[in-house]
Amino acid sequence: MYVPASARALDEDELALVDLARRTIDEHTDAGPGEDGIHTVGAAVMAADYRMFAGVNLYHFTGGPCAELVALAAARAQGARQMRCIVAVVNHIIRFNPRYLDAVRSGTKTRTTRFRDPAQLGPARLVFECDPEVVLTADVTDVKHCLVDELADEDARAEGLTAAAELRQGIKRHYPNLAGTDEVDVVTFVIRDKAEA
Repeated sequence: MYVPASARALDEDELALVDLARRTIDEHTDAGPGEDGIHTVGAAVMAADYRMFAGVNLYHFTGGPCAELVALAAARAQGARQMRCIVAVVNHIIRFNPRYLDAVRSGTKTRTTRFRDPAQLGPARLVFECDPEVVLTADVTDVKHCLVDELADEDARAEGLTAAAELRQGIKRHYPNLAGTDEVDVVTFVIRDKAEA
C-alpha cells in the first residue's frame, strides 16, 4: 500500500478497515473489463466499540452519496454513535496488453505511459488482458505529467526500452493520432505480489 512520506504508519485497526473497504469494493463493484463503473469506491468505518461497517459509493439522478457517507449511515443505522476512524479505497485498475506481462513481472518494465487514461498514487491492480486474465497487485509511486515530446531516455529505460524516440514510437502504436504536443501521464509502479485470476 502506498503511504506518502508525510503520513504516519497505519495501526492494526486501520489496516483492518482498509482490508474491509477493499474486500467490499472488490465484491460489489459493477465495473467490467475496460469500464469505470458506478460503484468504484469502498469505505469502512470503525465505531468506538471497535465494530466495523462498510459501504460503497452509490449513484442516482441527483448524483448520489460517497462511500464514506454510506458506511457512516450503515454504522448509525446499527446503533454506532461515536466513530474512531474511517478509510476509503478506490478500485484502481491499470490495463495492459499481455505482451508486457513478462517485462512487468521481471521488473524490467516499471513504468507505463498513458494518454487520457488517468492514474493515481496508491494501490492498483495491473490487469493483463490474457485468457485467462492475469492480475498483479502493485503500488503506483509516481505520476508525471508531460508532453510526448518531453519524454526522456530515462522514461524509455524504465519501460524496458533504450531511447525516448523508441518509447514515442511504441506509444503511437497504442494511440495512433497522438501528437508531440499532447500531454501524457508517465506512471511508475512497484509490484507488491502476484495473483492469477
